[in-house]
Amino acid sequence: MDDNFDIKETSAATIEASNTVVQAMFVPGSVVLAHGSMIIMAVLPVLIGSFRSVSFHQNQKISGEEPETISMSGAALAPFILSGVLYTLHSLVKLQSSEQNDLSTIFSFILAFQAISYIFKPFVSQLVTFLFPSLNHSLSKKGEEEKKKGGLLNFKIDVAHVLNVILSGVIALLSQDVKHWILDNMVGMTLCAWMIEMFSLNKVKIGFTLLTGLLFYDIFWVFCTDIMKNMALSLNAPIKLVFPVDILENGLNASRFAFIGLGDIVLPGIFIALLLRFGLSLKCPRRVYFYYGMVGYVFALVVTFLISHIFKHVQPALLYLVPICLALPTLAAFMKGDLATMFQYEDYTFEEINAGSEKKK
Repeated sequence: MDDNFDIKETSAATIEASNTVVQAMFVPGSVVLAHGSMIIMAVLPVLIGSFRSVSFHQNQKISGEEPETISMSGAALAPFILSGVLYTLHSLVKLQSSEQNDLSTIFSFILAFQAISYIFKPFVSQLVTFLFPSLNHSLSKKGEEEKKKGGLLNFKIDVAHVLNVILSGVIALLSQDVKHWILDNMVGMTLCAWMIEMFSLNKVKIGFTLLTGLLFYDIFWVFCTDIMKNMALSLNAPIKLVFPVDILENGLNASRFAFIGLGDIVLPGIFIALLLRFGLSLKCPRRVYFYYGMVGYVFALVVTFLISHIFKHVQPALLYLVPICLALPTLAAFMKGDLATMFQYEDYTFEEINAGSEKKK
């Protein structure tokens, strides 16, 4: 299998498996630039999603909203469930019609719009405040007569919200229509940050169980079958970040790309975000475990790209990401005497979840 793909022959959204990193063979300078750029693009969503997850989960507790968490049994069964889903989707894609492809495009647009609007919302609000400091974001228009009748003209317009919806809609539409790798990357990065922020493993030991199981899932579906590859060749969805390995030669008209699957960002990312929340929950809050997780993540990506370059073969990235990202923070916790505390930590206790359920009632 060729470790590169040509955008002239295949669309940028349908190349390889979502949980696989591919080493592109090109001139050394281009390869280093491509992989270095992909590492930066992978790290940014993890950083943004991790720090945003702290306030997100705090706000959930304050509001009493019941969190969406995964149980230990769910984590243990995840590789089998995902395998079933992957095989089922693969079977459906083989029978795919043009109408089904249109549905896939619509679903991709909705997913992209949701992620972009959610991530961009605070930035757009700050931009509006900076550019128009005297503008009241909430503009209201009231018709007194209509208000007495039922208030048909009684409404509020949040300027920042409207601008955010327009901007997000335009980017999502362009990403589906133009299929340019820069737009695809923007959508992919926002999706990763969004999922890392909102998804909760709740317990460190659940994170260990989930990631360990998915490590073997990744190895099997990458090395033992070609289903992942066939799926990605047929599925019109944002599943990866790419960077051209011939950009030094051809600029933005580059046609050969290396890429990293979104799963290789989100799965370690949700665990690293959990490490950040754990560190901040200690009596003496510290981010050292988050830093070890980030260092391990970057180092594991480098190892993955290096090995794929040496063997000239597609690699299951979780094979390297999972052991390193789990080992470094665990070793640090052991050295600092926090290992037991780490494995006892919970984002949400049973009492907090029940309290949230009662509050919603």
